[in-house]
Amino acid sequence: MRDIVVYHKTNQELMQISECHPAYLPMHYVFLFPTGQLGWSVYLKHWNVAANAWYSTKKFLNRNTIVIVYFNVQQNLPILRGSKLFQQFIVDAWASTEQNRLRYVRLNQNNLRSELYGGLTDIMTADLDLNQIRQRVVLPFSHTGSARSMHEIYQDSLAITRFNKHPNIFLTMTTNPKWPEI
Repeated sequence: MRDIVVYHKTNQELMQISECHPAYLPMHYVFLFPTGQLGWSVYLKHWNVAANAWYSTKKFLNRNTIVIVYFNVQQNLPILRGSKLFQQFIVDAWASTEQNRLRYVRLNQNNLRSELYGGLTDIMTADLDLNQIRQRVVLPFSHTGSARSMHEIYQDSLAITRFNKHPNIFLTMTTNPKWPEI
């Protein structure tokens, strides 16, 4: 969890909030949210077109949520005219997405069957003290960048090379846009 600290006016004390807090985006990116509308949150209400009603579901932030919620290009949104601030917003939104994915993995280790990877056998073989044991968080294959995902990508690349034969030439080319041929 990132350290996002705000000053609470009524209590006159510092308060730590999550990057999923609906007030985080409008407070951090004031120029992108000039009217102060709330940003994304876990309990964001969605409009059901078929039922013609609002419904609220607890939904974790994913890569598509940012695109769906914020970037409707048909509208004239100030967020799309933010230049470098918009780029910082994109990076921050991506970091929030990754943080949310990691939080989901950490909170749902039982559903991911991570108990198969460690446990009592590790303790017995290493002769560890029970007070030194910490909970191990295992990243699933679906998490891009995890060890299992990288190993699978490596195995796939080896299989492609085996199927298509080994390359016999490695060509790197650079071009100059001022060349008359281009």
